[in-house]
Amino acid sequence: MRKFILFSISFFISASLFSQGIINNGASIVVSGGTTVNITSGGYLNQTNGSDGSIDLDGIIKLTGDFTNNATAGNVFINVDTDGEVIFAGLGTQNITGNGPFVKFEKITIASGTTQIPAGKAATVNGNLTVIGTFNLLTPADENPSASLITNANIGGSGTVNIQRFFKVANRWQYVSVPMDGTTSDFFTQNNGSYLNPNFYTYNEAWNNPTDPENSNYSNWSTFGPSWTSVQTVFGSPAALTEGTGYIWYNDANLTKTFTTNTPSNVHTGDLIKNVTRTSNDGPTYGNYYDGWNIVGNPFPSAIDWDGITKTNIDATVYMWDGDVGNYVYYNGTPIAGTGQTQLNSANARYINAMQTFFVHRTTVGASTFTLANTARTHSTVPMFKNSESTADFIKLKAVSGELSDETVVRFYDISQPNFDPDFDAYKMFAWNTAIPMIFSITNAPEFPLAINTLPLSAEGQSIPLGFKTAAAGYFNIEATEMNFAPETEVYLIDTYTNTKIDLRMQNSYGFNFDGGENRERFYLFIGPNSGTEIPSTDAYSIEIYSFQKNVVININSSKIIDGKVEIFNILGEIVCVKNISGPYSVIPVNTAAGYYIAKVIDENGATYTQKIYIGN
Repeated sequence: MRKFILFSISFFISASLFSQGIINNGASIVVSGGTTVNITSGGYLNQTNGSDGSIDLDGIIKLTGDFTNNATAGNVFINVDTDGEVIFAGLGTQNITGNGPFVKFEKITIASGTTQIPAGKAATVNGNLTVIGTFNLLTPADENPSASLITNANIGGSGTVNIQRFFKVANRWQYVSVPMDGTTSDFFTQNNGSYLNPNFYTYNEAWNNPTDPENSNYSNWSTFGPSWTSVQTVFGSPAALTEGTGYIWYNDANLTKTFTTNTPSNVHTGDLIKNVTRTSNDGPTYGNYYDGWNIVGNPFPSAIDWDGITKTNIDATVYMWDGDVGNYVYYNGTPIAGTGQTQLNSANARYINAMQTFFVHRTTVGASTFTLANTARTHSTVPMFKNSESTADFIKLKAVSGELSDETVVRFYDISQPNFDPDFDAYKMFAWNTAIPMIFSITNAPEFPLAINTLPLSAEGQSIPLGFKTAAAGYFNIEATEMNFAPETEVYLIDTYTNTKIDLRMQNSYGFNFDGGENRERFYLFIGPNSGTEIPSTDAYSIEIYSFQKNVVININSSKIIDGKVEIFNILGEIVCVKNISGPYSVIPVNTAAGYYIAKVIDENGATYTQKIYIGN
């Protein structure tokens, strides 16, 4: 069958009839207002011969075949507004497809039959989408990209919309959300009508832990289990699911689900506004860490770009669960001035996939709204975000045990805060699989575990305590997978248990034995003076002394490793503890009554530093 091959054409008459399909091989097509191009038997193919074709559409294109874009670049339609219309009028199945970029239509009408976007393909509709026939968004039978649809105006009509999604939930949790009104919990919990699966929950930020946590250790999170609440308040009775709410789901097999509505306007389009809260009910000291977590779901049949979302009273980091590795991934979208650098620990973490759930953390106590803007939508098939070639000083560390691993990032920026900074930092969220070796940095007074820790620059060098946690005993590695520092900056990993100092520039991996549990005293990251800052003296250093429960903490910020000893006196001047120290960070247990004490640090040259401290119970 011969098709019309166009090189350049303009349509100005009220109707132009083609009995066969159109191949655009680099032509510029103009369809003026009031004109209908009617392709009665076939579709439209935007082919490429090195010069991609285009359509300036103010009228109507009506076709019965596929709309295919194989161009290497470009969007097919130019001068995109909301008045040009493409009508899919076939009685069978028509596809919006092609090997080229996604197509941005002005208006689409599904007049009859079935029109579908295949898995991995994408379309944007700038004007109204009207569905009278059937419109399908398809998914592959795996985790590769599903069809993606962005709508910038209304969705209407009396037809049927089917949105498919593959869920990899075989014997593991999946974080999910819904893309349309009218979905109930039995969509997830009723497995093929054969049995009821009750493992479907959402997160209650306001849940009050009966016992306020006394520290930020991982073990405390187990006491927050009741904050995950069953969606079905009456067992076996379906509950209505809401757009923008996040849910978690556990199943015994992978499933492909089809969200279906006979009211196309139920498919979400436009901004979605969610209420987010931070309820201060888990202690004044550690409530910053345990309170304020809100679970949110992407309500769109497309991805959203975290950088396109306004974050009022919301920390700058998005937290997402990666079921493949059984761990959380993070993305902090605040750029470092002068570099354009943002920080992430997953290549995909900036983009939140369709029907994906994520956590946000409210910065302050109270309630506010959080808007998932329609303008933040993007197609997951677009090229991944790349950081600027110019980057801030940073290091990425990975803890490894066989196939299991976890990452943490420490970076430096002069306007950041030394403790948790909601604009630049990310709290550590611990994996449910306790065998995963978790690594994190720790803030001081109070101690918060961080996945991304942004610190101000220091002229003296800095020592950053690192935490390590795993339920498994065995042999582990800490690897420096990425770093960016001036050549003269020293970068060391210090193991205080083995008295080992590893130059991470010369040796990017360190192996060690670990008995299992959570340890916040063994490892420290030492970063030497920043090359762009004048150093007052090669021997210059500062000392922080503070207490934590019945421990005295000595933190030495120095351009070199300081050796010495610590003497602790009671108010009568009696020595209650003497301990030798070596390295930037020491934790000294003190078995004595609660009260005020004097801690004295004496360095290797005889210089002294004293600090009054209070040791609690």
